[in-house]
Amino acid sequence: MPDRKSPTARQVADRIRTHITAHRLPPGARLPAEQALAARHRSSRATVRRALRLLHDEAIVLTVPGSGTYIATPVDALRDQPRYTASTIDDLALDRLYAQLASLTAEVRTLRSNST
Repeated sequence: MPDRKSPTARQVADRIRTHITAHRLPPGARLPAEQALAARHRSSRATVRRALRLLHDEAIVLTVPGSGTYIATPVDALRDQPRYTASTIDDLALDRLYAQLASLTAEVRTLRSNST
């Protein structure tokens, strides 16, 4: 039988969201490891994982396997309803990468033409 004093995943997710907003953590900032979050929120790692999944589904965090969980959404966007979904965050990241690739390609072309 579950311990009634243990927080639910939704409660842990709400606490993490509040922490992100209160401290104005920027996109890309890494959250503590699951074990540390579990200790901080007096919950199990499984509950923390579910909480992080809820935040991922709201496009607030992005989890990179083997690396950690990072803030994905600007803090100001958290004050309103979530404006992004996980898929649009991925699309925005890809668009940014393609723009950087195009810029680098143009720079390489310039360097090549100047060296000849």
